[in-house]
Amino acid sequence: MDRMIYLLNVSVSGVKCIEDEIRLNFYKKTVDKDFNPDSYRIKAIYGENGAGKSAIITGIKIFYDYIVGGNYLNETKNQKFLGEIINKKTKKFTIAFEYLVNLSDDNLVYRYTLEIGLNENNMFVVNSEALSYKNGNYPNNNYSNIYESKNGELTNITCEDNVGDIKKK
Repeated sequence: MDRMIYLLNVSVSGVKCIEDEIRLNFYKKTVDKDFNPDSYRIKAIYGENGAGKSAIITGIKIFYDYIVGGNYLNETKNQKFLGEIINKKTKKFTIAFEYLVNLSDDNLVYRYTLEIGLNENNMFVVNSEALSYKNGNYPNNNYSNIYESKNGELTNITCEDNVGDIKKK
């Protein structure tokens, strides 16, 4: 297997009618050494009306715009859009991805999570964001933290396993 990145799953909550997390798996639970993404091409998302299909796509679009547009949360039109689209009961949007990266012979699985919610000034802000990884995708492997932030504060960075954590209080 040559260099590749493959989306393993996505979880979304807090968009439109979705209060509780909805998870879409694009591959089985573990990635083995014979991983072949061609066997797992996603062609459609289907379900009954009101199941949350368009909410999932909207959540992915919010994430994309947040990552690509550097000042996404500072723009008035985006604040208004989030006010209309984020679930009125939860008042927060959460999205998480697990994806496989293979740059050599090793499979690394990364997990990225993002939560956007209302602050005390009724503005949408990033409540938390985290990136972690594990070697392979096996049940006995735990995720190692790369970075984590909460309420705009960087709370944890892991440089290398042998370097340790840098914690800001």
